[in-house]
Amino acid sequence: CAVPDNPRAAVVMVHGFCEFFGKYHELFYDFLHEGYAVFFYEQRGFGRSLREVDDKDAVYVRDFADYVRDLDVFVAEVRRRIGSGLDLMLFAHSMGGCVGALYLEEHPETFTRAVLSSPMLKMALRGRTGVRAVCGVQKVLGRLGHLAVGQRRFDGRPDFEHSCALSPARYSYQFNQRLKDAEYQTNGATYAWVGAALKAERKLMRDADRVRVPVLICSAGRDDMVDVSGQHEFAAKNALVRIEDFPDAKHEIFNASGEILARYYHVLFEFYGE
Repeated sequence: CAVPDNPRAAVVMVHGFCEFFGKYHELFYDFLHEGYAVFFYEQRGFGRSLREVDDKDAVYVRDFADYVRDLDVFVAEVRRRIGSGLDLMLFAHSMGGCVGALYLEEHPETFTRAVLSSPMLKMALRGRTGVRAVCGVQKVLGRLGHLAVGQRRFDGRPDFEHSCALSPARYSYQFNQRLKDAEYQTNGATYAWVGAALKAERKLMRDADRVRVPVLICSAGRDDMVDVSGQHEFAAKNALVRIEDFPDAKHEIFNASGEILARYYHVLFEFYGE
């Protein structure tokens, strides 16, 4: 956390799949520089937080409700530190956007505004029925903690071309942190996580009308990590949700080129400042 003198508001940041604090150093600093108190935590199964499986490459969770409860515990700690006088705002990326959407539905009075950046409201996944069936079989076989088919282990080889970033410098800065620290090398989803994510995306769509605060979805035009149709479906279910398109950006908009970032930050801070 970092709290400036006389902060204008407090921002809670929720990261995405296989991420850690080091990926957000720049964004965190820029929020602080803009006058916000900023709070960040690594979700369970990532970074230095609790892991429920021994395999450090594997992402495991029983239910996304666990992520939501963890966020609520963190929010309570943030509120204890800053008191009741500051507005509390949310910034959530990718998988964190899924967690954030679920949280906004279950706790509609906590945050005053929320940004969901490239949120995973619908996974880029073919054959959902078949995938659910496979996860069910793996549960019967006691293999929910195993990496799902198609998931890869961290091999230590950079691959900027196929990454979610457009900035080589930002990609290298973050990847080098992964090389140096085994806690940052989570890389693949388990069957448990896949099944939990499918359940979560159904729930968040069903309960979209429970969101009671303004929500801005930043949608990347070149996103191949999530199905952006889910973002439009979610927005169509609630008049408080609007979408800002970044047609030239890849999934990690905060790791884009300078030109895209200039507009991204302008959109973020204008929305939070309204």
